[in-house]
Amino acid sequence: MKNVLPVKKPLINTYTSYGALFSILPNGLDNWVYNNFIQLNYASGWKMYTFENHKYLISECPGLIYSVFPEFITRKSYFKSIRNMIRAIIDEGEYLYLYIDRYYLSVDKIRYMNYHFPHELFVYGYDFERGLAYIADNLLNGKFVFTTCPLEDIENGFNNIESEYEFMKMIRTIKVRSNVDYPLDMAQIRHGIFSFITSSPSYHVNKEHDMLFGLDIFDSLHRQFSENKSFIDVRALHLIHEQIMIMNKRVSYLIESDKLTSSSKLVLEELKGLMHGSLILRNSAIKYSVYNTDSLYNSIQEKILLLKDRISSVYCSLLKQF
Repeated sequence: MKNVLPVKKPLINTYTSYGALFSILPNGLDNWVYNNFIQLNYASGWKMYTFENHKYLISECPGLIYSVFPEFITRKSYFKSIRNMIRAIIDEGEYLYLYIDRYYLSVDKIRYMNYHFPHELFVYGYDFERGLAYIADNLLNGKFVFTTCPLEDIENGFNNIESEYEFMKMIRTIKVRSNVDYPLDMAQIRHGIFSFITSSPSYHVNKEHDMLFGLDIFDSLHRQFSENKSFIDVRALHLIHEQIMIMNKRVSYLIESDKLTSSSKLVLEELKGLMHGSLILRNSAIKYSVYNTDSLYNSIQEKILLLKDRISSVYCSLLKQF
C-alpha cells in the first residue's frame, strides 16, 4: 500500500521547518508571507540565526491546522508502532513533523551510525510494500531535499531519541486548509522593516533567550567569525539571502498591486543588487569551508559589513515609500 501527499519546491528552506511549511503552503497566503518573514534574529541559547518567531511559523500559519501529540500518547497509542501511526495520519491527508535521532537515519551519510543528533523530519508519504517513508529534511550538506528512507529508520530514530526537551518526543500533524484568503497589512510590513533597520523586535511571542535583531546580526556574524576563523555560519548567510529574496518579491508585488508608487522601482532594482551580493557572500563562505584561505577570510569579513551597510541604505529608502 502506498500513499504520497503532494509537496512542491519551497520558496525558502534554510531550516527543515521553513522547507516543510513552504512545500505545502496553500494558495492565497502570499499576503501572510509578505506581512511576515522580515525580521531576523539571533537566539544566543540555541546559537541560531532565524526569522523572528521561528518556532511558531508552522503552528500559527493560517493555512494550516497544526496538532501536537504528547509523548504519553505516542508511546501508548493504539497504533502500536510509529509506522502504523504514519500510515493512519497520512491516510487522513495530514503530514507528520517529528524529531528523530539522525544516528539511525541511513540517508544521513554524515551522522548515520557515527554520532547522535536529534533533528526534525518532515514525513509526507509511505510505501508499505517497499518499507519506505517519503521524507524531507536538510540532508544534502544542509540542502533541503525530498527523498525516501526505511520506515524502520524512523521508528528507531524516534523510539531511541534521548533529550531533556519534551518537544523532541512529541509528534505533530499538519493539515492543509483550502480556500484561504488573508489580508495584506501595510502597517505590519512597515513596522517589520523599521524594526529590522533599528535592530529591535517587531513582535515576539515567547522570548526564551537573549536576542539580537535586524542589522545587529551582521555585527554578530562578523564578531563570531573573527573569534573562530575555522568556522563560518553558511546557514546564517543563506537565511539573509532568503530574507532579501522575499523582500524583492514583496516589493514587486506591492508595486504591481499599486500599494507602492512606481518610484519604488528604483528600490526594486537595488534589491536585485542585494540579492546578487548576498548570494556571492554565501557562496564565498561555502568556498571558505573547503579552502580556508586568508584572502577568502578577509573578503568575507569585508563583504559582511558591506552588505549590512547596503541593506540599511536600501531598506531606509524603501521605508520612505510607505
